[in-house]
Amino acid sequence: MHWWKRLIVPVCTAVFLFSSYKVAATYEGKVQNDKLYEQVRQEFASPAPQTNQSERGEPRQQPPLPKAPLPAGTEDAPETAVKPAAEPAAKPEVLPVYKKLLAQNKDTVGWIRVPGTPIDYPVVQTKDNSYYIHHNFKRKRSAWGAIFMDYRNAPDGDNRNTILYGHHMKDGSMFKGLTQYRKESFFNKNMMISFSTKYEEIEYEVFSVYVAEADEPYLQTSFRSGRDYTDFLVQLQQKSLFSRGLAFSKNDKILTLSTCSYEYENARLVVHARRIP
Repeated sequence: MHWWKRLIVPVCTAVFLFSSYKVAATYEGKVQNDKLYEQVRQEFASPAPQTNQSERGEPRQQPPLPKAPLPAGTEDAPETAVKPAAEPAAKPEVLPVYKKLLAQNKDTVGWIRVPGTPIDYPVVQTKDNSYYIHHNFKRKRSAWGAIFMDYRNAPDGDNRNTILYGHHMKDGSMFKGLTQYRKESFFNKNMMISFSTKYEEIEYEVFSVYVAEADEPYLQTSFRSGRDYTDFLVQLQQKSLFSRGLAFSKNDKILTLSTCSYEYENARLVVHARRIP
């Protein structure tokens, strides 16, 4: 018997064992990922802890100070109206429902829900766009990663183009559900997306879906002028597989959802939605 024939059985056995290990590890990863995000959803849906005014940082009501007496002979004179000095803009208050999530991960910036899909996840943000590719919401190493906001965006979602990323997982989790928007019937029936920041509830209407190169300018976050920005929005709509025919203004704000696609190397599936005032 040739020497190479003696290797067939052990090599095939090794390949089988390695493949079985990979399948088992992938299944275990899926189970752990599903369990993690289901726990987070339950936390998000449960009542938030009650806080009093002092815990929220709101000033307590103070009794009014007594007025100084007017100079003699002027008791009946009208008071001069003094315009109070402008107060600094108050820092937005975190919605109570996010307090538990922030206790678990200080990087929490919001929550994304897409109708007709399993997309129902917390959104995080850190100083780069690589960490949460490989780490989940609990900051543990994971192939599923997390849904995360572009590091260039303001966490209150107040930029012209707020960008969220997520993996396209074969098990249907994370941003895989965005592929549904490639069906015209789904596109027309599921236009409203909810992306709430930790400061306010926000809704967006989908207006564009397409496949793009990873380096195409759909990830642009700053613009030289309002005209440049509206031109950008028109271009995004023109790329869409299906037309909505929206008219845009420089005051519009959009949400961009980006995930991997597999038509070609470095392809991305992109969904754009306009903020509802």
